Parts: sequence; C-alpha cells; structure tokens
Amino acid sequence: VLTPLIRYFGYEWMMHINPNHKWASVNLYRMAPFQMDSFAIGCLLALTGFKRIKNAVSFTWIFLAGLVAIYVANRYLVVYQGSSFEAIGGGRRLEEWLTTNYQHVYLFTLVNFSAAFIVMCFERGYGLIPKLFDNKVMVYFGKISYGIYVFHIPVLYFWLVTYSSIVPMWVFKKYPFIYEVAAWVPYFSLVLLFSHLSYKYFEIYFLKWKERIDKKKFAKLRGDTNN
Repeated sequence: VLTPLIRYFGYEWMMHINPNHKWASVNLYRMAPFQMDSFAIGCLLALTGFKRIKNAVSFTWIFLAGLVAIYVANRYLVVYQGSSFEAIGGGRRLEEWLTTNYQHVYLFTLVNFSAAFIVMCFERGYGLIPKLFDNKVMVYFGKISYGIYVFHIPVLYFWLVTYSSIVPMWVFKKYPFIYEVAAWVPYFSLVLLFSHLSYKYFEIYFLKWKERIDKKKFAKLRGDTNN
C-alpha cells in the first residue's frame, strides 16, 4: 500500500533537488524500496492463493485488458498534451515513459498483480497459460532460469569487451544490423551454456540435498501425526 506513495514522493523529491537530471529520479524505480509491492503481492499470493477469486482465467484476462486500456489512454493523453510518444523517450526508455501522467505511482503495482494472477492460473491449471509452460522447452528454461539470472550480467560485460576488441567499429557503422546480431547471438548462447553447466554440475546437487532434507522432515511430521 505504501510503495506507490513512496514512488510518488521519491520522484518528486529527486526532481526537486535535481530538476535537470531526469534519469536520476528514473533510476529510483529500480531500487528495492520502490519495488516492495512486488514482494508484498508475491507473499499475498503464497499465503492466500487468491482463493476468493473463483473464475481465475476470466479475472486475469479482464485485468490484462485493463492494463492495455490504461496504456492506450496514456498514449492518447501524451498526444493530447502536445508531446509525442518518442519525445518523452517512450520508444527507448520505459521508466521515463512511466513518469508521464503519474503512471509510475500505480502501474508498477498493477503489473505486479497481473503477474501474480498469471501465476495463480498456472498453479490452478486453468486455461491456456499452463499449456504454454507445460512443455519440455519451457521446463528446461525453468530449470536453468536461476543460472540465466546469475550469469547474464557478468557474461554480458566480458563478452561485449571481447567482441568490441575483435570486431572493428566500421562494421557497426556500415552494417549495424549484422554487427548487433553477431554480438547478441553468441552472447545468448554463452549465457545458456553457463546456465546449463551450472544447473547440471552445481545446482542439481543442492536441489537433491534439499529433497532429502524435505523427505526427512515430512517423514518426521507424519510420524508425529500418527503418534
């Protein structure tokens, strides 16, 4: 409840002390205190399961449609106020676009709720959402997702340093599309490789250890219940 207000006052304060440097305030939204509503909504989902929401699929689609309506309305308001979408950085900088019409106050929270509702549908096995994720490819990416999260930044840094030292800049100036494709395809491949190796030779042993500990705990609980 308080996080949207924190985003509002934090943005206003940063713009007050440094009005000519908009990105200083935009970066605040990437900091943990300004994203605590995502943690709170996740905890709410874990504790309650949103059991009072009976028709989960319809509710989720209606909520997502509401987000689209908000987006369209804000696009209209920007044009109505005499600015273009690109002029405020909407095509390149999402956070800067969200600072228009005070979207940063509430839209993050609505997106977090949408993600929670999608998880709710997945957990209950309703609709198209579980089918999209219940296949071998998505299951595999789910297994290595932690490795992707851990390795994507360090691999990005070292790969771009290496790539820029090997490929001359005239290639970028003359063939920008080829330059970028040649940069990003190996990068994604390296991230997947490191994540796969991390899961297969490191993470899986801790997961098996966790399973053994859980089995002992559940066995002990069942024994206490029987007694």
